[in-house]
Amino acid sequence: MTTPAIIPDASALPPVVGPAPCPFCGSEASVLLTWETNDDPRLPGWHCGCLEPDCDMNPFTKTRWKTEREAIESWNRRSNDKLRGSPSVLLDSDEDICGLCGKPGADKYAHPVHWPGEQVPDGPLVHADCEAEECRRAHAALTDKQRRDFLGTIK
Repeated sequence: MTTPAIIPDASALPPVVGPAPCPFCGSEASVLLTWETNDDPRLPGWHCGCLEPDCDMNPFTKTRWKTEREAIESWNRRSNDKLRGSPSVLLDSDEDICGLCGKPGADKYAHPVHWPGEQVPDGPLVHADCEAEECRRAHAALTDKQRRDFLGTIK
């Protein structure tokens, strides 16, 4: 028997804010639902970026995100953000506790899918190193067949 993927409750995540202005021209960013960049043209994907005609850069998120929230969070992320993988505007300084080890300084949102036997974080944030170590541990504890069976449950 396989364990289904564990997806966190969206209400446990900090509220999403709108897209930040373009970092190059300051114009309001746009969120678009597109089909043309997908591997599978039947599935839509979300992108966020600058559509200002006078912008010299017109940056856009490269990844096709499954949700509007993911596209906005990706767009809002800046290289100097405290948390890699999430916009700094979403978190207060006292909310950076790792859901795996309980220590401050969490630097990313926890991955929503976990191997069978993998410790599920108590909160939405984790240290990247804690998550990687726990993922490796759980992965190593499974047989190849168990891994294949589990991956077959993820859609």
